[in-house]
Amino acid sequence: MRIAAHDLGSNSFHSVVVEVHTDGTFHEVSREKERLRLGSVVAQYGRLTEEAIDRATITLKRMRALASSAGADEQLACATSALREAENGPEVVAHLEAATGLRIRVISGRDEARLIFAAVRASGPSPFADIPRRVGGLVRYTLLQTKMFKDRRAGVMHFAIFWGFVLLTIGTANIVTGGAIQAVLAIPAEGSLWTAVSAMQNAVAVLVLVAVGYAFVRRLITKPRRLAFTRGALIILGLIGGVVATELLAQTFEAARFGAV
Repeated sequence: MRIAAHDLGSNSFHSVVVEVHTDGTFHEVSREKERLRLGSVVAQYGRLTEEAIDRATITLKRMRALASSAGADEQLACATSALREAENGPEVVAHLEAATGLRIRVISGRDEARLIFAAVRASGPSPFADIPRRVGGLVRYTLLQTKMFKDRRAGVMHFAIFWGFVLLTIGTANIVTGGAIQAVLAIPAEGSLWTAVSAMQNAVAVLVLVAVGYAFVRRLITKPRRLAFTRGALIILGLIGGVVATELLAQTFEAARFGAV
C-alpha cells in the first residue's frame, strides 16, 4: 500500500509518498517541497493574502497530482501554525479542500511538537551519527552563506553583513575583555593574524553599512516578489547597522585620540 502525506507548513509545503509493508516498515517512493513562506505573510498581515492563497492552492494541487501519479492509495494532509493562526485560516482550509479534494487536518501546537518528536525517533540513527555531513552543512550554509547565492547580489550582501559583523564583533570583544582576544590571535604567525584582522575592520565596517543600506532598499523600495516584508528583518538590519556604525565611530575617535590603531 502506498500512502502520501502532505505537510502544509508555515515556511514550506512538503509531500512524501511511501510504500508501507505488512511488517509496519516503509520506504520512500517520492518527495516534493515548495517554499511558500506563509508564516511570514501571516506575521505581516495577520491573515493570508489572495496571492499567498493562490500559491498554496497551485502547490497543493500539483503535489496531490504527483502523489496520485506515484500510485498513492491514500493521501493525508496536515496544516500547522500559519493556517492555524491566520484570521482567515478556516476559510483558506475550506478553499484548499474544495480545490484539491483532500481532507486537511489543522493540528494544534502540542500535536505538532508530538509528531515532530515521533518522526525524529522513527527516523533512525542518532543525529550525532552524521556529524561530518552536519559540520559540512554548517560551513556551507552558515559560514559561507552559499544558500543565499541563488540570488548573486543578495548572496554578496548577506556574506558581507555576516563576515563584517563577525570581524567587528571580534574588535568589540577585544575591547570588552581588555585585549584578551588580541593576545590570543597574536600567537599564530607572530601576530600577523591579529594585524590582518585589525587592518580589515574599518574597510569591512564601511562594506557592512553599504550592504545594510542595500538590504533596506530591497525591502522598502525595489521589493522583489519572493522577498517577504517583515518588521523583524528591518529591526535586525537597523540593529546591525547601528552596532557597526557605533564601532566605526569608536575606532575613529580612538585613532584621533591615540593615533593609528
